[in-house]
Amino acid sequence: MVQAEVPGIDDLTRFAVEVIRQVGSEALGFYGKGDPGVRFDTELVTEAELRLSELFRSLLNAKFPEH
Repeated sequence: MVQAEVPGIDDLTRFAVEVIRQVGSEALGFYGKGDPGVRFDTELVTEAELRLSELFRSLLNAKFPEH
């Protein structure tokens, strides 16, 4: 059985920073789209949360499919 190479802390840090940048960039697309007259816009929060969670999971699965 061949063991998968364990990524080092530098590899994990680079990956984390890149994911944060990508997800942050995507999150900015939702900024300011809520109705300022509504105190809590549940539809927008749900749409943003679902999209950003999906993006994070896809990036994580692409880099670490065994997780």
